[in-house]
Amino acid sequence: MCLLAWSGCDSDVDVDCDKAFYAREGTVEFSALPESGRLAARLEGVVFEQVEFDWEDETATPVAGGESWCIDGFELDLSTEPRPTRCDPEMTEGCADIGEVVSDVSLTHCADEGITPLDAIGDDPSVLVLFLTAGWCSACAREMPEMARFAEARADEGVEVVYVLGEDTDFEAPTTAYCERYVARYPAARRDRFFRDHDGDVSFAAVFGRMWRHPDERGSFGTPWIAVIDAYDMSFIWTNSAPDGRTLDEVVDDALDGF
Repeated sequence: MCLLAWSGCDSDVDVDCDKAFYAREGTVEFSALPESGRLAARLEGVVFEQVEFDWEDETATPVAGGESWCIDGFELDLSTEPRPTRCDPEMTEGCADIGEVVSDVSLTHCADEGITPLDAIGDDPSVLVLFLTAGWCSACAREMPEMARFAEARADEGVEVVYVLGEDTDFEAPTTAYCERYVARYPAARRDRFFRDHDGDVSFAAVFGRMWRHPDERGSFGTPWIAVIDAYDMSFIWTNSAPDGRTLDEVVDDALDGF
């Protein structure tokens, strides 16, 4: 887990802040998670140091002589809305697990309110790769440039990477304006392959309403959540939430070998 903090921010532009800070030491002990309807935690000896973020390569460099913050014995206790249960193949009809067909998934395009069915994205692709991301997700930001390079390298083989933004930096539904700003961070990625997925109540509602997300023992899942789909028959091939020892490249190679 990473702890980040900003100061002097323009609330209308998520990355326009005077100063950024990164926690380099300390502990965070959670006593309740959002799935329970409550987020509670205690921060002990957390030291933040001022850093400079490079949004191109997603790195943070300590600022020489920069400020430091120390938070010790701070308790956080917030009420949250429990998230609606997403689909489960054992309880929900039409919830695709690995090896099963994904159907009736449509996504909202980043640039406008247009809706596109998942099986209509791309120019007759052989393989679809879903990359589910969020504005607050630092791991997603680190992996996005590499995913854009992967998409460009495999494009001639019929591989389409679809970027799906589920939340903004405040864990809210991403607006068109926010989505456009998010896309602008990653000029190497195809702008027309960015979509939004939030139904007003829950993020990734379209994808996880029809695909089994393979959560951990707490019912949670990590981002970026990546899935591979056979675009010919829309069968769910693989997800990084259920690793089988293969890399993404190896999974795609195996899928292409089947054509």
